[in-house]
Amino acid sequence: MRIEAGDLLGDLEGLGLFDFIYCQEVLHHTADPAKAFDNLASRLAPGGEIAIYVYKHKAPVREFTDEFLREKFARHSYEEAMDVARALADIGRQLHDVGGTISTRAIDMLGIPAGTHSVQRFFYHYFMKCFWNVELSPEENAAIIYDWFHPQIASKHSVSEVHEWYARAGLNVIHQCVDEYGITMRGCRPA
Repeated sequence: MRIEAGDLLGDLEGLGLFDFIYCQEVLHHTADPAKAFDNLASRLAPGGEIAIYVYKHKAPVREFTDEFLREKFARHSYEEAMDVARALADIGRQLHDVGGTISTRAIDMLGIPAGTHSVQRFFYHYFMKCFWNVELSPEENAAIIYDWFHPQIASKHSVSEVHEWYARAGLNVIHQCVDEYGITMRGCRPA
């Protein structure tokens, strides 16, 4: 196994070629995710594979809330931002403790699909990142929220856009998974 470091937006030619490149939750934190992907894809050996994960566009109210808070976090100290993250995690905990479900028909205008959702996940997916995981401590839950809002570059992408990256690089997509939060895609260079 070989691990190398480099600027994803810079010249990566000196790194040589790779059989497998794994880029989890990185591209969307660069100034130009498509260029960063192109640079990585150019380093694939024949038959090589690249696997990525990028954020996807979310429901419009959730997107608005995310960007509003991301801008606010940037203006505050770490401790001030963590206090807000703790409050958001506590909302997530309380929504989780309420239990129950919400059943809705599709509300396309708000990006809400038809279905039954837990109360906490309904708010989390479609309105505000009030993250809560019962297996983590309150401080760990708050840290996850802080980590979401602190990076100032956090682009979102569509499945078709990511497919275009692979096609432009001459790669065949061999796996994709799209969930509420992001897009996982794996592709290979023909041998």
